[in-house]
Amino acid sequence: ERRWGHLTALDLAQLAQLSYFECNKIEDILTRAFPLSQATMVNCSNNFSFPRTVVFDFLHPGDGNHTRIISYKGTSGPRDANVDMILWSTIKVFQWLSTVIPVLNMMHTDQIQWMITRAHIPGQVGAEELFWNKTITRLKDKIEGWQGHVVLTGH
Repeated sequence: ERRWGHLTALDLAQLAQLSYFECNKIEDILTRAFPLSQATMVNCSNNFSFPRTVVFDFLHPGDGNHTRIISYKGTSGPRDANVDMILWSTIKVFQWLSTVIPVLNMMHTDQIQWMITRAHIPGQVGAEELFWNKTITRLKDKIEGWQGHVVLTGH
């Protein structure tokens, strides 16, 4: 059984689910869901921010094995669905085509990357780069100075 600190995969799924709740309700649910843990909600972004994240710290004083969980909310509204379509539509088309013509199985990775770059809608590459750069910057901010394990979760 894989564990992250004292947390299991089911615990991570439960924490991912919490990212769908309002910030003012998460702390109470967290206390009831993990009554034996020293769990706290450290940060909760606005429910309408993209990507929406909630940061939890689990402190384990006995062994000093502290764990920070960063939970990402998945697709739950039109804006989320639009971003998902932009980020994943090209590869989904290639995966679908591979059921008819095994494009992805026959070609080298660099050739597939070239095809994906050519298939992008103008401006989409810049939007994707902006999204990923902002996401990485925010992630670095959330883990700066943390002295334990960091785990990302979400659905």
